Amino acid sequence: MQFFLKMKHWQLFVLFLVLPYLIGYVMQETLPASAASWAPPALNSIFAFLAVAYLWTLGHYLYAKAPKPLANLSPGWFRAGLLYAFVAFVLLFIFADQLIPEHPKSPYYIVPLNAIAMAAVFYAFYFIAKSLSSIEKESEANLNDFAGPFFMLWFYPIGVWFFQPKVNRVAG
Repeated sequence: MQFFLKMKHWQLFVLFLVLPYLIGYVMQETLPASAASWAPPALNSIFAFLAVAYLWTLGHYLYAKAPKPLANLSPGWFRAGLLYAFVAFVLLFIFADQLIPEHPKSPYYIVPLNAIAMAAVFYAFYFIAKSLSSIEKESEANLNDFAGPFFMLWFYPIGVWFFQPKVNRVAG
């Protein structure tokens, strides 16, 4: 998945924002009603996999290239968190129709499970942003150094235009 490191910002924008909407629109207009129940969760799961693969690739490449040691970064927690988040989001896509508050069997336990998944994604953002900033600074980055890249990852549609060029420079 090293191709994520070489992709330009506009290519990532198309892959993660434009393409899902286009495919969803085409599916809505062309698929028969019988496919309407399985197609959106399947499509969302594919794009969740791509998003996790993007974060996974960035995290592993940048952490390996960062000056050692980086405090408060655990590759094990990073990997476990991304895997957990992926599984949680796929389950959310599959069971989304049951998550209606008026539904008598609505599983309320899904809220803490998804809160943990979001915390795992935020840890991945922290892991990647601190690794990238440490590479750029050539020593361990502090909060002031990696706050910008963290928020660029968090606000992806806008941040990708500024974050990915930094990744391209580091990946060479």
